[in-house]
Amino acid sequence: MTGMAEKTSPNEIFERLTRADVFVLDPGQEAKLLRLAEGLGFRVFLIDAEHARSKPELLAAFADTLSFPEYFGYNWDALDECIRDLGWLERGNFLLAFRRASRLLGLGAKDFVVLVDLLRQAALFWKADGVIFSVVLLGGADLADAVARTVPEGG
Repeated sequence: MTGMAEKTSPNEIFERLTRADVFVLDPGQEAKLLRLAEGLGFRVFLIDAEHARSKPELLAAFADTLSFPEYFGYNWDALDECIRDLGWLERGNFLLAFRRASRLLGLGAKDFVVLVDLLRQAALFWKADGVIFSVVLLGGADLADAVARTVPEGG
């Protein structure tokens, strides 16, 4: 899993978007990504990591952005449960994009790995149900390297 720092064609973005995974995209490609996702009928959700510099702020951003129910417990297990449910949202394919995603590295290595793994597992869960759930982290090479390090050996 690498970043896409160079200019990326719409076809390359489409291929990655429809793979249902977590990937890093150069922030300069955000407008192209959003146009493509919206054109394909994706439900698009944006989280600005500038306002999610700690685990509690990040969990609150998820809750606000995805309109989590009031029972959301503001911990990793609750995030995992809610992100695999989303029954309160209209059914469809989902794009969850993080602006300034390099800020997520400030969560610390352990929480960053938990976050990426949780999102990757959610993408696989939804894919098994016929729904594309893609997560795009808008950031640079440092972020792409950090995400690549979260992939289990042989994965």
